Amino acid sequence: ERPYKCHLPDCGRAFIQLSNLQQHLRNHDAQVERAKNRPFHCNICGKGFATESSLRTHTAKVSIRMEFLFGSCFL
Repeated sequence: ERPYKCHLPDCGRAFIQLSNLQQHLRNHDAQVERAKNRPFHCNICGKGFATESSLRTHTAKVSIRMEFLFGSCFL
């Protein structure tokens, strides 16, 4: 049984040891901080970027991959 459960919404993880839950919660906190520093998000995959330029580069690459995999109906 895993008695130590993450209380955050949309997580559902549970752990045998309290220390593992504590580390997991620190990881959640780090993800929140990274998200604050990455305000530009890809509308295809949701990945965040610090600059609009980085987002444009990423979006171009993802669009090319998706078009290759799914054809022009994706765009």
